[in-house]
Amino acid sequence: FRNHRLPSRGGSRNVFDFTADLNRGEQLGLDRSVNSLTVLGEFRLTEAWSLSTVSGWREFDSLEQFDADGSQLNALEFAEDAEGSQFSQEFRFNYDAGGAFRGFAGASWFHEEGSQRAPFSTDERQLAALLSPALRGGVAAATRGLILLPVVSPLNPDLTPFLGYTSFPALGIPSIPLGTPLPLRATHREETTNFGETKAWDLFADGTWSLSDRFDLTLGLRGTREDLRSGYEALSFAGFSPLGQVLPSAPTNVAIPNILFRPVARRFAEDSFSSVVGRAVAAYRFSERMNGYASISRGRRPDLIEFPLGSDGTPNLIPAEIVISYELGLKGSLLDDVLVYDIAVFNYDYSNFQASVLNPAGVGTITADGGNASATGAEVSLIVRASEQLQGFFTYGHIDASFDGRDDQGRRQTLAGNRFRLTPEHSASAGLDWRFPVAGGMEGFVRPSWNWRSQVFFEDQNQAGIEQAGYALVDLRAGLRFGDGRWELGAFVRNLGDREYLIDAGNTGLNFGLPTFIVGAPRTWGLELGGRF
Repeated sequence: FRNHRLPSRGGSRNVFDFTADLNRGEQLGLDRSVNSLTVLGEFRLTEAWSLSTVSGWREFDSLEQFDADGSQLNALEFAEDAEGSQFSQEFRFNYDAGGAFRGFAGASWFHEEGSQRAPFSTDERQLAALLSPALRGGVAAATRGLILLPVVSPLNPDLTPFLGYTSFPALGIPSIPLGTPLPLRATHREETTNFGETKAWDLFADGTWSLSDRFDLTLGLRGTREDLRSGYEALSFAGFSPLGQVLPSAPTNVAIPNILFRPVARRFAEDSFSSVVGRAVAAYRFSERMNGYASISRGRRPDLIEFPLGSDGTPNLIPAEIVISYELGLKGSLLDDVLVYDIAVFNYDYSNFQASVLNPAGVGTITADGGNASATGAEVSLIVRASEQLQGFFTYGHIDASFDGRDDQGRRQTLAGNRFRLTPEHSASAGLDWRFPVAGGMEGFVRPSWNWRSQVFFEDQNQAGIEQAGYALVDLRAGLRFGDGRWELGAFVRNLGDREYLIDAGNTGLNFGLPTFIVGAPRTWGLELGGRF
């Protein structure tokens, strides 16, 4: 995370000019362990029937420490301590007698349990400075235009943290007179934990009928039953309220409430949901070198029971997102397979789109019902085989994906007209694969590639400045293959032009008027040795 509102120790506010200026040193980072086991079974029952089984087990444990203010301030120090386990079992009966019909049917079961603990720590003096009215006003103005205005900064002239605040008027608590000296501490902790359990059962069937030598029709259906149980709790530590004990100069037994997570005793909510999804696909072979298809399908993103961080323990029930998708495609080759093409057009109609928005009750983002949305687009992929040693490719994609203006009741939607996060309207790529003989029976290769994408927003709310303009990256790989193709020695350069770009923006700091930015990797080179046995 890099913060462009507060200067780094070197005095820079350009996120591309300095490395992350964070606290806690090597404590920061992600430590994760994952263990999993998958067992596949295939049993021939008759000439036409077989039974497939898939058994899966997985567990994980991870601890991520991150500095959410993106600066040397010890103000927004967070962690995510998560663990979970899951087990799944699927039985699938397959039928293919070599005739006009083939298909499968089966059932599956899934069970998952997990928890996510979010500790928060701060220096109350620095946080008070950070949230002072003067700074908040300047940050709010700067957020609108993404221009750093002259504001009071919680930094001394030498760019060390400012620790001089003895009052916290930003709280605005009526029972405590503004300006009352507060016993602000250098260390404060609180945390919140989410718990979850999912049990799901599925029944499914899918069949394909060859109605002629050229025409196939596929129909599929899946029914799901889910039992969800979610929990939440929020704690303060050492028996004190986040900003200290009872204030000596304040009325008796008056204490300041939580900074982020109001204390909530552990509580749970549960519910059950059922759904049916399916697909219909028609495929037609126009010739030996041209196939076409048309499909319509109904998809679903499951219902959610969500306790937002910083809430009072009241869960949000997020309905299942439903999408009806339509697609037409054409695949084939021309000029004796010199040109291979793949063309598709599609349209997606969403209801109850599960959008990512800023959490109004606390920290980070939450999932919310964004209402109706739609996406229309097209994709083209071309491969040109100029010779046995030289071929090139080109791809282009266009997608107009945004939230509709009105919901089903005709009311204007909160995110009306906003584009989907992380969804460029245009994207393209191109490249070459050139292979050539080298002395000693070796083969050389050169593979340049170009990837371009247009502007993207990093949040569904499309905040100004929390975005990345269009950019292109050029990569290059070259090397030698030898030992009858078993060995390969290569070199690579990624981001050959050393382009500056963002891969994420906003993050937890955005809730506090301090958006942080994550930059993409600069020019990177390396060597690789690979072998096949």
